[in-house]
Amino acid sequence: MKNYAVNFILAAMLPVLFLCAGCRTVVSTSNPVIYADVPDPDIIRVGDDYYMTSTTMHLLPGVPVMHSTDLVNWEIVSYVYDQLEDNDKANLLNGEFSYGGGSWASSIKYAGGEYHVCFIANEQHKSYIYHTKDLTSGKWTRSDFDVVFHDPALFEDEDGTEWVVYGNGALHITQLTDNFHAIKKDGIVDSLLLNLRSRELQLQP
Repeated sequence: MKNYAVNFILAAMLPVLFLCAGCRTVVSTSNPVIYADVPDPDIIRVGDDYYMTSTTMHLLPGVPVMHSTDLVNWEIVSYVYDQLEDNDKANLLNGEFSYGGGSWASSIKYAGGEYHVCFIANEQHKSYIYHTKDLTSGKWTRSDFDVVFHDPALFEDEDGTEWVVYGNGALHITQLTDNFHAIKKDGIVDSLLLNLRSRELQLQP
């Protein structure tokens, strides 16, 4: 039992050891790293800089972009949008509302010289990918998708093929193009990649 516990602890530590193998500076900290509500964080590294996005739901401005150089000390450098939509749900008119809606579980990706942030808004029945070359500029362009990429992850294959993987229980994959700006025409769309609802995990053909 003791050996099993030791092996389990070592296995759990391996990712941390490998992650820290390339660290230039050792930073000591303790949990929680951030004394704030930062749900659904997604983090990327670009050079020596780390960037993180988080869920803001119906609150505005939406989707904070945070910066760090050590994964411990973070600061908000911008937000992805000031207002997501201009309709009754977003403006709380005619009995409509977006409470609990808005941005959920964003994914941030750096590719093609641009930063891309993808998320869904359930009450709008849409997904969005925002694009910028400078995360601190506040200047974003937007691609709208009339499909819900639930809990998305933007991914670029080794050959440069662009994808978004998403789902809840069953994972689906859709091929993107034009540097994550659009769904690829005649590409793979909403294909079942992995079914987590079954007893066995297996890739789907």
